[in-house]
Parts: sequence; structure tokens; C-alpha cells
Amino acid sequence: MKEELNVMQERKVWRLVDLPPNIDPIGCRWVCALKKNETGEVVRYKARLVGQGFKQIKGISYDDTFSPVVNFSLIRFFFAVLVVGQNWVHIQCDIKCAYLYAPLKEDVFMKQPPGFEVKAFSDSDFAACRDDRVSMGGQIIFIGQAPIVWRTFKEKCISLSTMEAEFIALTEAAKEMTWFDRILGECCDRKIVEVIKEKPTLYVDNLAAIDFVKSPVENHRARHIDVKLFFIRDLVYKELFELKYVKSKDNLSDIFTKAPTKHDLEKFVDV
Repeated sequence: MKEELNVMQERKVWRLVDLPPNIDPIGCRWVCALKKNETGEVVRYKARLVGQGFKQIKGISYDDTFSPVVNFSLIRFFFAVLVVGQNWVHIQCDIKCAYLYAPLKEDVFMKQPPGFEVKAFSDSDFAACRDDRVSMGGQIIFIGQAPIVWRTFKEKCISLSTMEAEFIALTEAAKEMTWFDRILGECCDRKIVEVIKEKPTLYVDNLAAIDFVKSPVENHRARHIDVKLFFIRDLVYKELFELKYVKSKDNLSDIFTKAPTKHDLEKFVDV
């Protein structure tokens, strides 16, 4: 993947620009393959970044369609005329990324390739502890597709509503997530790793908690919340991460706050 991205940068295949209005960019996917020798041994790992051409519109992204297949009869013709007739030297070679040499006349807008993204899922079980009625929080944090932190914890104060319990849980997740994002940023700056770093994302399944974070308006139901928890509003205001809603059935941290079913466990393992 690193080699493919470096070649694209050298050939100036793409430019990072702001998306114009009324433009729907096409997606992209990594296509991986193994190159083997005559004995079946793997000699090279190949990765190609391809655009989702099925989302292109004729007349806008392209005009004509054709299959760039080599005509072997034409190749044999040139062998007979040039190599045999003119005593040319025949050398076989393989050109890497051959299609990147041809200029593209049309403007094609494509989404950035997926990179290393710090993403977290947060959840809370309101008044779960029957002894002191303290809510239980759960979180899981990913770097790319790899989970690095997952835990269940008792919140340090008693919540008066499900919104407040979710707010405390997402605040704890935001602290962990921003810390790992800062470490990843320093690794990229020091060239320890060369990856495409994206803005971290925190997923929460409570719309009231999301609205409370994004809204500066105070109300009588939330005046008692400690000001130390409000640092998350500063993070959102500075656009250090994105706060998005996720359905409860798709919230991966739900498994840390409630007893999972067999279906939930199988779904979690598949992820």
C-alpha cells in the first residue's frame, strides 16, 4: 500500500481539493493480490487502489468505454518485422503501475483512500449497580481495524438521567481517544509510521447526549453536572474529533455494559 501511494504521489495522479458543491465523489477500495512464481511460492504482495467506476456517470466522468486488452497478434507482427527482420534485441520487462502514466482529461472526484483512523464507541447502563445506583460505562477504541482499548467501569458519580450517564461515559472515551490520536500524530510527524491520518470519531447511541455536548445552552436539568466534564465541548469546538450517532444494535461498546446474547457475541467477533 505504501508503494502504491508513493507512486501515485510521484506521478501526481491526484490532488487534494475541497469538494465542489453538487458533486458526489466516487469511493475507492484496496484490491490485494498475491504474485506467485512457477512453483507456487509467494514472491510479492500486490495492492492496488481502485476507484468505484460503477458510480461514474457517462458524459461527466467519461465519454467512451473500451477494454484495454493487448492484441497478441499485433505483438507477434512487430516481433516478426522488428525483432526478426531488423535484428533487434528482445527484452522482456514488467512496468509497474503502467496505467498511471496516461493523463486523465476528465475531472474525477474521488474520496480519500481509507487510512489509520482512531475511532471509539461509548455506551452506558443507567443506574446499573443496585447497591449504590451508580451507572456502568463501557468503551472500545480502534486504531484502524484493530481494537486497542476496551473496558467496563463504574462511573464516579450518580447520574440523574440516561443522558447524563451517557455524557459521562462519552467524556471518558473522549479522553482516551484524543490521547491515542495525539500519539499517532506524533508518530506520523517523526516519520515512525507513514500513514494517512484521519480525524478521530466517537460513536454514541444517545442523541440527547450528543445534543447536550454540541449545544451551549444550559437548562435546569443539567446545571448540576460538574464543569470538569465540559472539556469535551472544547474538543468538539476545536474540531479535534467528530461526534456521531450510532444505533444501539451497531454500538460495539454495548457488549461491555449489558449481558450479550449469542447473536451479539457472534456479531462482535465478526467485526
